[in-house]
This record gives sequence, C-alpha cells and structure tokens, in this order.
Amino acid sequence: MGSFLLLGCSAENLTSLSQPGVESKQGYSVNTPLEVLAADPRANAILQRDVPGVMNNPKFLIFDDMSLAQIAIMSNGKMHKSKLREVQADLDKLSADEAAEKAAATPASLQPQTK
Repeated sequence: MGSFLLLGCSAENLTSLSQPGVESKQGYSVNTPLEVLAADPRANAILQRDVPGVMNNPKFLIFDDMSLAQIAIMSNGKMHKSKLREVQADLDKLSADEAAEKAAATPASLQPQTK
C-alpha cells in the first residue's frame, strides 16, 4: 500500500474490527469505505489526523472503495489494531456529535418524550 501503512498489524489482531457487525451503531466505522469517509469533511479530517497521508496517497484511487479494516488486513502487519481503534473512537465521537446537533436542531415538540 503506501507509506501511511507503516504501522504494523496482523489479520488475527483485526478480526473483531473487520467484522461487518462491528460497525458503529450510528454513522461511520473503520468498515466504511474510504471514499465515503473522504466525502464528509469531518470524517476526512479524522483520517488526515489519525492516518496521515492516506487521502494523499498516489494509490488512493486503487483502494478508495476499501475500508481501513480491509486495508489493515492486507497491510502485512503494517497497520496496528490500536490505530483502527483510535480511528473508530474518533468516528464514534463524530457520530455522537452529529446526533447531538440533530437533537438540538429538532424542535422540542418533535423530540421523544421521556417519562
């Protein structure tokens, strides 16, 4: 892949993160294709910060339809599971922030009532 994958990881270490059912309950995950993350400025910023160079890699168009979890499995130990966890935590925070923004924008009369 590219120089951004000089992190280290093995397929065995990624099993839980690469399973389709492990996707975030809301929004993006490390299983979301890079092209989808790249299209969202906030998700793109997370990738730029957490995995520098991934979006600028000359081979990006070759792997843009793949997820970070898929790329990590193919990286021959160059992308650590800890890096995927870091990206996932930031994507989860983004999803939580978006949910809070939607709730704030929803009129109180339309918000679910709690008893």
